[in-house]
Amino acid sequence: MRNLLRASVLTVLALASTAGRSSADIVFELRDVNLSFVGMDAGTLTGSFTTNDARTEVLSIDIQTEARSFGGGAWTFTAMHYDDSYLPDASVNASPGLFEVVIGASSEIRLNFNGGLNASGDSPIFANVSYETQPTGGNRVVSSGYVTATTAAAVPEPSSIAMGAVAIGAAGLAVRRRRAT
Repeated sequence: MRNLLRASVLTVLALASTAGRSSADIVFELRDVNLSFVGMDAGTLTGSFTTNDARTEVLSIDIQTEARSFGGGAWTFTAMHYDDSYLPDASVNASPGLFEVVIGASSEIRLNFNGGLNASGDSPIFANVSYETQPTGGNRVVSSGYVTATTAAAVPEPSSIAMGAVAIGAAGLAVRRRRAT
């Protein structure tokens, strides 16, 4: 019994030294994002995107755009749904003072955040620099809007779960041993 307790304590110590912290993804909800085309109202962007907690990778996309047509149909923007199928073409570009999320290739959204993308609270979208582009319509720029960050539920690392289970087992053995004596 004493050897089992020693092994449990050593296992807990070993797991504690290698346990990683929990990670929490950040969901960015688009708020009041308006588009314009040559100074005219060109619809809105709605939805959200999710990054890892370090904001270095786009993990999920769910953004919709409205359909609009200009110049008698010469420039046509179709209603788009940018979803996780666009993830292979999604990227995050960070440089001092500017943070950019790029979604898509031939049809794409570029959201620039002057001063960075905050992990909590609101981040204004850099107007007239951020845009959506489509092959049939060209570019329509973001004229206003921001994103609000919320943290998704933290997911504990597997080693943390194992460490907790071993600790509970060791405590149970200690209680059982006391009752036996």
